Amino acid sequence: EADRASGRLAEALLPVLDAAEAAYLRHPEEIGPLLTVMLGELRKQGLETLNLDNQPFDPNLADAVAHEAGDGGEVVVAEVLRSGYRWNGRTLRPAMVRTADRHAEEG
Repeated sequence: EADRASGRLAEALLPVLDAAEAAYLRHPEEIGPLLTVMLGELRKQGLETLNLDNQPFDPNLADAVAHEAGDGGEVVVAEVLRSGYRWNGRTLRPAMVRTADRHAEEG
């Protein structure tokens, strides 16, 4: 029960993390230390940020809201638009991403 309660708390804090990330993009020097401490404390409790840049697209971990078509090939995450998170191994929120076709020789 305690794990479920902490998961609900982490989920409730996602809008706060989103706001902090948005503020960081505009004011990295001022917001960076706050965001670092906040994420560090949440990571100690089980939060994991999904690192999906240039990874094969996985619909279990991300919602694709845009796609850059190419000549085919593997679909990869081209840009993370909103971070996704896991809580103690369970996907708490999928990332919001833009995908693109990648040919084998690209990477």
